[in-house]
Amino acid sequence: MAVQGGKSLAKISRAVGTPQLEVQITFAPLLLLGLASFWLGPRFAMYAGPPLALGLGLGLALLLQRVGAKPWQGGVVQAGLVLGLVLFIGWRALEPSPDPILEPGHADALTQLRDHPGDHGRVWSWWDRGYAAQFYAGLPTLADGASASRQRIHALGLAFGSHSPRQSAQMLKLGALARVDRQGEDWVQAAYSTHPLQMLARMPADLAQHEIDRLAERERLWPEALPDEFLVVDWRTLRQVQWVRFFARWRLDAGPQGQGTIETLQPPVQLDEQRGLLQTPSGTVPLLSIDILDRDAHYHNQWRHPEGAHAVINNVNGQGVLMDSDLYQTMAVQMLIGDPAAFEPHFELVVDRFPAARVYRAR
Repeated sequence: MAVQGGKSLAKISRAVGTPQLEVQITFAPLLLLGLASFWLGPRFAMYAGPPLALGLGLGLALLLQRVGAKPWQGGVVQAGLVLGLVLFIGWRALEPSPDPILEPGHADALTQLRDHPGDHGRVWSWWDRGYAAQFYAGLPTLADGASASRQRIHALGLAFGSHSPRQSAQMLKLGALARVDRQGEDWVQAAYSTHPLQMLARMPADLAQHEIDRLAERERLWPEALPDEFLVVDWRTLRQVQWVRFFARWRLDAGPQGQGTIETLQPPVQLDEQRGLLQTPSGTVPLLSIDILDRDAHYHNQWRHPEGAHAVINNVNGQGVLMDSDLYQTMAVQMLIGDPAAFEPHFELVVDRFPAARVYRAR
């Protein structure tokens, strides 16, 4: 089949009088996928490697041949191209510090979860860190790169992005109840194959949404013996809270309801504590509050600026964000930076690696 395909492409090439058309047809989709990384995510950039490499290498060789360059001249030019690319890539590799998927404190928190005395636990970590959570905690997760369906991400959004600790905890318990209904299966398989919204799947969308809303308003009656469900709040999820809240606000009966605003803080910044103003390289920002996090300290202050933002600065890793009040009130933010005792009616703190991560168990 490959030979026949090559002959067909050759016929097309000869018909239009372009000797390189078969190469263009073969690699154009890869180049388009690579360019789509600007909209579809950085993972798609890998598809652009082959066409760009061929375009630079073979394209330069053909250009040199057309202008009549001698072989040794072509070799010098191509060697210069290779040297330039190596220096450019090396410079870009050394310039920024890498942004790890898990900070050391986050990984340590998950590792400590292995020693928790509970039985048949499952980890609720934001989906793109699902595999890492499985590795370090040794427990199944609600979602990972392979199982990140819209229902599971919506459930994660409700757990992390809710303003109500009751709703967040009861979403975890709803997931535990779904596992109990699959008692005939191996517990690990049941943990991977179930999710909370399965319990609402047979309801009309408006009734299912009503049940989700009621999780924030009143406590349901739950069986006494439910398997453990652990919620992992961490700094990276805090930085992604805009998307977390987007899925939390999604309504089954009406679709998306928008998302909050968040902005990365670029150093240096300077706080005017008296007036509640934060001086940044891009200008002066009026603040509603500021939280400065360190390993053994948490500075908090607040001011009355109706149009102000909330600043959260992590002194351990040197990162910071500005966010609106809608995002600041989410569990992804408050359960990481706030007092764990405030959530005790609904959650038990089982691992504390502040400010990198905290692990809670739904009560």
